[in-house]
Amino acid sequence: MAHPPARGGGGMPVPQAMAKAWRPYDRAGSAADLGGVSVYWHDNVTKEPGIGGELMSSTLVSGAPDDVIAALTHPCSPTGLLGPAQQSCVLREGDGWQDLFILLQPAPSSAAALLCAPRAAVVRLERQQRPDGIHLLSFSSLPAHEAARLLSRRAGRAGGGAWGLALAEVSGGYSVAGLDGSGRQEGCGGECMLTGIFRVDLGGWLAGCRPSGAGGRGLGGLRAAVAAGFVEPMLAAVPLAKKEVETGRVLV
Repeated sequence: MAHPPARGGGGMPVPQAMAKAWRPYDRAGSAADLGGVSVYWHDNVTKEPGIGGELMSSTLVSGAPDDVIAALTHPCSPTGLLGPAQQSCVLREGDGWQDLFILLQPAPSSAAALLCAPRAAVVRLERQQRPDGIHLLSFSSLPAHEAARLLSRRAGRAGGGAWGLALAEVSGGYSVAGLDGSGRQEGCGGECMLTGIFRVDLGGWLAGCRPSGAGGRGLGGLRAAVAAGFVEPMLAAVPLAKKEVETGRVLV
């Protein structure tokens, strides 16, 4: 008997080889509160280039898609595109896109906060709305030379440099799908499904490291635990957006 195709964010079909590769992300020992939202890790069983290593989470939000998008993208939002950040600013922008500087916020008192140079991402954020009404936010790190040029220009304006700053490479996106009745009728924001997928390479001695809250033995286990200190706050973006929208603290 044939199985129906798996569905990803926004109800998009997912190839069976990819669907079978999603495993629960091991968060043993993690102190981060993700509000009960499950996180999955994509194990690259197909060995296809560009597939594997992503982290995914999804949740139902009682609120309108526009409010969810605001929680993820508003410059003053406590949620942020990559979770809570030490600093975030727009470097340049155009029609439907922005280039952002995001200084990652490691988990407080984590090994990442104690042992690592600061990590930052310079990403291009693009927004679009599909004909079926699903909102898409996609982001990807700019090439290293272009990121360095933008950071140099920014440092010149600020009268300082970026000493000790390591660039992380991130890519991913969010889909925000309004469910039936998600319009703003009679003061009700309705419901929507928020799904986030991203992958990150933290560079430096953490380059290529798979994060894990469980850690492990030896240098590999230490690197995994340190990487998790940066990744855990990024995983918080989905549950924090949900909380921000549902408690009515969205900035518009």
